[in-house]
Amino acid sequence: MARRVALKLGDVFVVPTHEGRVGVGQVVGSGEQPQLYYLAVYEEVLPEDSSDEDVVAATQSPVLFLGLSMMAKIHRGALDDRG
Repeated sequence: MARRVALKLGDVFVVPTHEGRVGVGQVVGSGEQPQLYYLAVYEEVLPEDSSDEDVVAATQSPVLFLGLSMMAKIHRGALDDRG
């Protein structure tokens, strides 16, 4: 069973995309309700075996989009929390 990870402001995570690549996202804010999070997804796409340092560095690339999520937790394995 996938382990759940609670989100906090500043967390960086990867999202599987295709063919061994991952997108990079970050928690950039929280809503008025405890389970609402504003997420930024960045333009840079990386190989899935990228180091944590490379993933965090990708947060310096332009923002592709911002979104509001009602995910209180991330399932490890579906989205991988990197820091």
